[in-house]
Amino acid sequence: SVTNIERLMRNPYGVYARYILNLYPLPKLEQFSDLSLYGTALHKALEKMIKNNNFNFDSNLLFNEMEVQLKELNMTDSALAFYRPKLKKVAQFIMQQQQERSLSVKQSYPEITGQIQFDLCDGTCFTLTAKADRIDVMNDGTAEIIDYKTGSLPSFKEIETGFAPQLPLEGLIARQGGFQNITEQFTDISLSFWKISGKENGSAIKSVLSPRVEKTSHALIHESFEGLKNVLNAYQDETKPYEAHPEPKRVLHDDYAQLARVKEWLSEEDEGDNT
Repeated sequence: SVTNIERLMRNPYGVYARYILNLYPLPKLEQFSDLSLYGTALHKALEKMIKNNNFNFDSNLLFNEMEVQLKELNMTDSALAFYRPKLKKVAQFIMQQQQERSLSVKQSYPEITGQIQFDLCDGTCFTLTAKADRIDVMNDGTAEIIDYKTGSLPSFKEIETGFAPQLPLEGLIARQGGFQNITEQFTDISLSFWKISGKENGSAIKSVLSPRVEKTSHALIHESFEGLKNVLNAYQDETKPYEAHPEPKRVLHDDYAQLARVKEWLSEEDEGDNT
């Protein structure tokens, strides 16, 4: 999946431990993330609203559905009270976007799955999969792939260098007609983040492209595909190691740091540098 490609880029050892050693972390006792529940509820509510109503729903209906989803996820009453003001701002922001796009969007596809296949250098057939938060097919023959973000956004440098490849690789799948029930051949594909924080003036729509870099989404998708094939071909070599934290600043979270003895190895490297 495109999310596992990001794992492979940021922390190869985590992919090795999970999918080759088949080691999965146990959930931590008595620890729940309200922010995680908020993000999950937002995705579920938007999926339901768009599938059932397309553009024919208002902010109150979306707000109520987000609250229903949070209750189904067992969010506590105190946490729900904290999130209600955020939910209202989120609902208003999304409805504003829906209204502005209503005349230009032909069809919205929420939580849509897709895949493509391609050959690696040794003839291995590789299957790349994705589940896009949303794809809007526009009346002018273009498409926009949208990723909802309730937290921070990756930088353009992270996207360009392959450490946050989700949207470009989803664009690749769309360009090759790999998403279910979408038959159109698009003249262009844009890639966007919808940052939905619920904070005052915290929500916004941002393109993956940087205004300081002259690059089209088509070029970014092509470069991401070439980079992906280079990485996958490298791992076809059995001598290629699955390193832990090859670039420590790029690691966002690591369930296997203790197993990989990351702190121990890093401290030894530090000692070696001081001698």
